[in-house]
Amino acid sequence: MKFLIVCLLTVVFSAEAQTQHVEDPISDNETVLIFTRHAEKLQSDDNDPSLNEEGKKRALKLVTLLRNYDVVDKIYSTSYKRTMETAQPTANLYELPIRTYDAKDLDAFATRLLENHMGETVLIVGHSNTTPELINHVMGNNDLEKFDEDDYSNMYIIRIEEGKEPTIKHYVY
Repeated sequence: MKFLIVCLLTVVFSAEAQTQHVEDPISDNETVLIFTRHAEKLQSDDNDPSLNEEGKKRALKLVTLLRNYDVVDKIYSTSYKRTMETAQPTANLYELPIRTYDAKDLDAFATRLLENHMGETVLIVGHSNTTPELINHVMGNNDLEKFDEDDYSNMYIIRIEEGKEPTIKHYVY
């Protein structure tokens, strides 16, 4: 009986570990752009609330997922508390500053990402409306719609290799 329990636990923990693996290793000439919305925020009349306890846990979960990469080279966030707090644990892990971007000029920011960060891995934290719009700018289409206001679990990873079409994968975390 103990053997059966040990086997079952091994299978369960192995499956959980596999779901934590986000991506294959990055090739030398590859650019990886990781997009996520900020984590859960406090319910408040304040237009700049901090993360709630669930949001703090999700920000830490993001770090766990991103540990699969050897390095994150840059981190971008809007200037709101909730986006900065979502990015902060990852910034702490990689000892990086969080750079801010203007969510009112996503086309220019997308161009900057593609021109200035080739060969790097970049985390970008935004909002339910700006994150899908920014992804659309990078991909050159309009495939994504605004995220549901109650959904904080989306992460999109765009991989760009020179001479190839960019690929995009959607993760729920």
